Amino acid sequence: MWVFILVTLLVPVAWIGLFEGGYNHLVKNALFFAGVPRATFDRLFPPPTYELPNDFWFEVTGAVQFFIGLYVLYCLVGLWKDWRAGG
Repeated sequence: MWVFILVTLLVPVAWIGLFEGGYNHLVKNALFFAGVPRATFDRLFPPPTYELPNDFWFEVTGAVQFFIGLYVLYCLVGLWKDWRAGG
């Protein structure tokens, strides 16, 4: 169970949810549309690894990964509580 919890925290929650969905999409879009200066934006999201938001569906579906990661975390906490309670 500990291996499952660790792998679930690392891959779907941290990597896909927080990093890919949260940082690569949600934060990037929020800063872009908030009008952060281009130099600051390029320092946080250096080209060519990152691109300016230019595809609505790509950015929206990317940001949704953050919320899916949160849901996975919520489910994992419930599973952990059941497991600890002996259920």
